[in-house]
Amino acid sequence: MLHPINHIKEEWSNSSTLSGKIGVILFYTYVWLGVVSLTYLFIDPTSQGVSCAIDGFDDYTASVLNMTTRLYAPYLIVFFLYIEWHGARSLCNVAVLATVGTISLCGMAATPGIEDDEHRVSQTCSDYMKNSLIANVVWSWLVLLFVLINYFQTQRSGTAVDSQPLLTS
Repeated sequence: MLHPINHIKEEWSNSSTLSGKIGVILFYTYVWLGVVSLTYLFIDPTSQGVSCAIDGFDDYTASVLNMTTRLYAPYLIVFFLYIEWHGARSLCNVAVLATVGTISLCGMAATPGIEDDEHRVSQTCSDYMKNSLIANVVWSWLVLLFVLINYFQTQRSGTAVDSQPLLTS
């Protein structure tokens, strides 16, 4: 059974470097905030700042957008749970997380704004959505950076250079 606290404890105890500990904190915070926010998005598709993009659409278009959001949210929740299951110890796992986020950002950047006479997404709304996606991508790349630093520190001599406990009693 999936028990996140056990995974976090195991990852924490297996990380002997400060960068490894930071990577574990960033990784699990990112993953579980993603799961919680996507669950909330599934329940209320107009939450989290996207309602400003839906305002002005006719009822049919808005309901199709809400349905689409409800369709992709469970897939993303399962993706995050899969990533969580394999944890931050897998360099490939963290790289996939950063790559998927980057591909999402590129997809959003390549999608032109809605520029017709019936509906225009306000610049504030568009900036909010882009900035939140950029923050997610930067967060995932920070996780990858700290996991890479931890990987190279522990691979250099077989043990971490700063393998002393962070807190001593």
